[in-house]
Amino acid sequence: MYADLAPAVRRELAELHPALARWIAEHAYRAVLARAGLDAATRELAAVTALAASGCRRQLLSHARGAVRCGAGAARVRSALRLAALFRSTAGLAELETHVERALLAVAPGEREP
Repeated sequence: MYADLAPAVRRELAELHPALARWIAEHAYRAVLARAGLDAATRELAAVTALAASGCRRQLLSHARGAVRCGAGAARVRSALRLAALFRSTAGLAELETHVERALLAVAPGEREP
């Protein structure tokens, strides 16, 4: 999901606390994100909506890029982001949309649309 950013993400989590990095790897990624049921793209789109609704900008950007890398495409990421409007103010969502658009531009052009 993080592609070339994975080592930096692991390092940042370990700097917060070594146990946090292990917990995230074992539980969030292996137990939750890797389990059967939803495909990776759908799982990432759900994360995009939840993180946008919660205002978690940094994590939102990572999962928006991850959704595209998992095959969701930029249009579906934008749709997932709009769902967050049910839970967040329009002004707050507009700011997040701006940041997500920048994050989507950082993804390789061939990865943006399935």
